Amino acid sequence: MLVGQGWQADTRTLLKQRRSKGALSGAGMLPVRLQGERLLVDFYCPVTAPGYVSADDSPQGILLVTCDIGKLLGGVGQSSELGYMSLLLETGGDLVQAIGMGERPSLNLVTLPAGFGQDMTPRDMVLPAISGTMDCLVVGQPVPGTSWYAAVACRADSVRQEQDDMAWRVWTMAGLLFLCLAGILVWFYWWLGIRRERGEVRELKDLYATMSRQRCLLDTVLRAMHSALALVDGEGRIVYANTEFARLARCQGEVLHLMQVRHLPDYLARSLERHVEFVWRTGTEFSDQEDMLVEGKLVHLNVQCLPFAAEDGASGTVVVVYRDITAHVEAEQRLATMLRQTVEAFTHAVEAVDPYLKGQSGLTGELAYHLAAWLGKDDPALESTLRTAASLSQVGMIRLPHELLTKAGPLTPEERLLMEKHVDYAVEALRGIDFGLPVLQTIEQMHERMDGSGYPRKLQGEAICLQARILAVANTFCALMRPRSYRRRHDEPAALAILRERPFKYDQQVVDALAAFLQSAQGKEFVRILQQ
Repeated sequence: MLVGQGWQADTRTLLKQRRSKGALSGAGMLPVRLQGERLLVDFYCPVTAPGYVSADDSPQGILLVTCDIGKLLGGVGQSSELGYMSLLLETGGDLVQAIGMGERPSLNLVTLPAGFGQDMTPRDMVLPAISGTMDCLVVGQPVPGTSWYAAVACRADSVRQEQDDMAWRVWTMAGLLFLCLAGILVWFYWWLGIRRERGEVRELKDLYATMSRQRCLLDTVLRAMHSALALVDGEGRIVYANTEFARLARCQGEVLHLMQVRHLPDYLARSLERHVEFVWRTGTEFSDQEDMLVEGKLVHLNVQCLPFAAEDGASGTVVVVYRDITAHVEAEQRLATMLRQTVEAFTHAVEAVDPYLKGQSGLTGELAYHLAAWLGKDDPALESTLRTAASLSQVGMIRLPHELLTKAGPLTPEERLLMEKHVDYAVEALRGIDFGLPVLQTIEQMHERMDGSGYPRKLQGEAICLQARILAVANTFCALMRPRSYRRRHDEPAALAILRERPFKYDQQVVDALAAFLQSAQGKEFVRILQQ
């Protein structure tokens, strides 16, 4: 190795460099070199003699084997049909060379880009001798056990041109799709618009035909309806009147057209003028119930008035409707009479069983009415509920034994439980009657107490309805102020003291109203009648 050709001197130099770096302790190989048309690789292996040790621990010799790898790399460096080429990249210190086997073997010094071989991301690399261009895209992976990288390279401008072509094709396709979609949408919108316009025209025709039929039908209905209807304009003239209104006015329909309201019969003229004037003044609807004497007969009418805008938008026209409710009012009056007679019959039946209860129901109802008024509950429905419930509250007494009602001494616990059954008996007897008011609930709760000591369900506080709390105070006060078979009557202070006993069994607001009522002249007169 000390003599010979020049390439041996270069090999010796490389071996010395590796020896100085301590890299000759094992087998290895030197960088690929080009000799003529051949690619050569030198493999070395240190040789030692048994028992011989040098001063610097260097081997006694080196076995050097040179191999021609050109045949092994057939196809490396040649471009494929797709424009890609394979090559080997060899690294040795700062030296990086690309090995190619194109038309002839080649070795070229190149620079590896940062991160090359760590992943499969393409890196830009200059490979002039192989690709014939200044720029390539290279992907490489290390070859295990060697300093080589197996790489695949292609011209960067080809890849970019292909990417540009692909992008152009994608954008062209997207544009064509957009134009197709836009055309479809425009056609669909046009088709919907034409269809909508045709549909609107058809709907207008149908609407016109429907309105014509409805107008004929409305004219027929207005003439045949049982309510009297009239339109009065801003000058007080009747611009329309149906047959029933003509019958109410005792005139012919043709005569009523454009007739002044003041020329109608007095009973109808006064009513129309008053109602129409109210609607003109307020501009709001108006409803009222009116009793009218028509040719000596009392007629009950429900009157409804509302402003009406004419077709030309002019205001001032008023629609007036008179509905005859005479039959309904008379039926309600008969029903109220029957209900009052029924209540009186029940009351007489109870008073016949227990003479001590005579007049008790009526007085309780009267006092309950005054207490509600003093509480600020001036409501006709509440008054009717209190009076009816008071009159029927003792109905259940009919089913109790007579000796129990007239017993002179105090009641035993068993007799008291039996006496409390009168509430259930009353509810059972009255359940099928529709009072239209919470009468049944009031009767069922009037013996409940605020502290829960009452009966039959032990209700307390606000769970007891207001009507029942008022009746409880009124009934207890009337009972205490009148004698019973087992006790004398109490005076007024004693009765109020019982109503104020703690814990409170009665609603103290109602008791306060009772105390205030008793101080009035009307209250003193009531106490006088109660004690008779």
